[in-house]
Amino acid sequence: MPSIKTAPACDARILVAGVGGDEAIASAVIRAELLDIRYARYSGDEVASIPRDLDGIDMLVVAATAGRSIDRSALAALAQTARDSGVLIAAIVVMAEAHDAGDAVELAVLREAVDMLMVVRDADAIPGILRSLR
Repeated sequence: MPSIKTAPACDARILVAGVGGDEAIASAVIRAELLDIRYARYSGDEVASIPRDLDGIDMLVVAATAGRSIDRSALAALAQTARDSGVLIAAIVVMAEAHDAGDAVELAVLREAVDMLMVVRDADAIPGILRSLR
């Protein structure tokens, strides 16, 4: 019978980047007390700090809420800088049961920008996901 080997624990350095004006995501990350995971919020006029913020990061997790405006210029700058730096890009989108065609457009924009897209129903799921990604 083949033996199953367990991968060693990973200490991935993760930056969670908010690209919309949703406080629920920031609150979920902060409440979880994941001290080794950094959180930053970006808008189009704050993209100059992105290269510095991504320095030493293994994974960028873009966080957004469907139905809220995603700052596409910040998303594009984050994705391009992360790709150029060899950083894995994931996204977590909080989507309530009721959604509309605009949400589908936002998901399509995110899908193009990231390597992995996760959709959850509640921001309270985010801390568990981040723990698993470490």
